[in-house]
Amino acid sequence: MKLFPITSALALAAMATTSQAQTVLHYWDFETMNDVAGGLTTSAVGTPDLSINATYGEALPGLGKTLNTVLSGTAAGGGFLEADVHDGTNPTAMLFDVDDFSVSYWSFFADDGDARGPRIFDSLLSTDTGLQLGSNATPLFNYRIDDHEGGSTLSNNTLAIMPALGVWTHVAVTVDRANFLCEVYFDGVSQGTYPLLSTATGRIEPSQDLQIGVINGGGNEAGAQEAGLDELAFYEGLLSASQVMGLANGTLGPMDFQGGPGTGYCFGDGVNMSCPCGNNNDGSVPGAGCANGAFASGAKLTGMGVASLAADTLVLATTGLEPNQSGLYFQADNNLDPGLIWGDGLQCAGGSLKRLGVRFSDGTGYSDTSGYPQAISVKAGNVTAGDTKYYQCWYRNPVGSPCGSDFNASNGYAVTWMP
Repeated sequence: MKLFPITSALALAAMATTSQAQTVLHYWDFETMNDVAGGLTTSAVGTPDLSINATYGEALPGLGKTLNTVLSGTAAGGGFLEADVHDGTNPTAMLFDVDDFSVSYWSFFADDGDARGPRIFDSLLSTDTGLQLGSNATPLFNYRIDDHEGGSTLSNNTLAIMPALGVWTHVAVTVDRANFLCEVYFDGVSQGTYPLLSTATGRIEPSQDLQIGVINGGGNEAGAQEAGLDELAFYEGLLSASQVMGLANGTLGPMDFQGGPGTGYCFGDGVNMSCPCGNNNDGSVPGAGCANGAFASGAKLTGMGVASLAADTLVLATTGLEPNQSGLYFQADNNLDPGLIWGDGLQCAGGSLKRLGVRFSDGTGYSDTSGYPQAISVKAGNVTAGDTKYYQCWYRNPVGSPCGSDFNASNGYAVTWMP
């Protein structure tokens, strides 16, 4: 990627129609081998081609280089990329707990591939846990999602759909773990909603390093076939239909999904401050607060919309709360990073506290401020242009409270208000 059109935060807010905030976790634009969103160490295996291919061209004008995998049946015949998410014994990154997530990318299939067909990425070995996405040789679209509870397959669906050969196609897959559904989009248009094949609820975690542009075949990364790949991104949360369309038509790029108009701080990962009773989060959701009784990943506060006094559409949203419990959103003047011990969590914001209102989390542990009768800047009442205010969600955690306090807190979230 080089030149995404600049999308206003207001347009992004209008597109955000799903209930859970979307945040890009990992993103490869293939201008380099780097994960520009999540910072995963990524290296070349063989000699992958990162270029604007003379045959394929760009996925969209201005997107720049693509990963072009032209392998001749063996790994030595070409190359692919490998991201460091497993140390050989244990997974170290890309840990999808029980959260919804989404994947998007551009692909160009010049042929049907070898006997196992075109492939996009792979982080699982045989029947172990992980993610795999490609097609079989028919060709039909195939995705596989295995959780860590004995390698139980959440989904191994082969669908009677496939991107057209010889053209760039934008593909997105949303994985709704709460309702056990996947939805597949080609060029922004839904191809249908498909059930996950079981109701396994364990963490999805890699059993090998993430291979990009190939699918592992029993240790033989053969035949990635003649194909191009661009803009591969993984997101926390479900992309909405309008967001997928924005990615497909170029009005949105993956880096537009960075948690909204503010910046998270004061995390419960134990790096700068330990959580009260050793309940540091497990790192599977970067930027979250301390672990709670429902989610070892902790509660993560983000934002959507525009923090503007003239057009205030700011919505605060939290995932990883204890389900069906009350939580209080509040605003403060002071940043308390790295935090003060506070129940089972850390207080990240203090001074001149303004209560914004109580919200109950739903059955998935999600809540937001979208139902407030007043805009946040009006409700708080002491916001002027240029002010940076600090936000947090305090919430009840009576079931399995790690430290016995029965309450916890999200990370902090800093927002600088525009005129």
